[in-house]
Amino acid sequence: MVVVEVLSETAPPSSSPEWNLVWQFIPWIITPIAIAIQLYQSQLASFLADAVRMVYSNREHDEKVRKLATDLSLLRSEQRHLSPVNDFALYFKKDRAIIKLQEQYDQAVRDRSSSAPNSLLLKPVTMAVINLLPILLLNLSSQPTAVCVPYAAFWPFHWLLRFPMFSSPVDSRCDELSTEVSLFVFIHLTILFLRRALRK
Repeated sequence: MVVVEVLSETAPPSSSPEWNLVWQFIPWIITPIAIAIQLYQSQLASFLADAVRMVYSNREHDEKVRKLATDLSLLRSEQRHLSPVNDFALYFKKDRAIIKLQEQYDQAVRDRSSSAPNSLLLKPVTMAVINLLPILLLNLSSQPTAVCVPYAAFWPFHWLLRFPMFSSPVDSRCDELSTEVSLFVFIHLTILFLRRALRK
């Protein structure tokens, strides 16, 4: 039989009632943040990677690429107003200038790419940081037990229900036939269940 009563974590030893009250609410603030980070980890990793690239981008290379792109666009626009028959010499003079400028532009783009952070390495690193962040946040406070569930129903994976407090002692409010479900796991599974149900 599942115990549906929400259980709160024992507050840290302190003589201050105000601190005890704050401590009890910390997990209820941190846990939703950690869950949101985990649910949107791919988008956050992409955003973080773009931010890192922006911070470390070489402004000199960017300016050079923009200038060459503008000059290239201007030359092509001028060439479009010329006739290869009536303005033969000028038309092909512009054409040679465009080819030369295109080579300079391509080289500038390559130089900019080589000076930027490695994209192949950056995405996995930012993904690893985003994956570690919820765990670090959750370990800032003791993760409270949300509910107790029958031990046998989830054996041998019952210990996963206490994530991230794998080594935490058994909650005295859960009997020997039950196992704890952390607030993080409870809210996370509830959100996943609701999202799946709403898609049907």
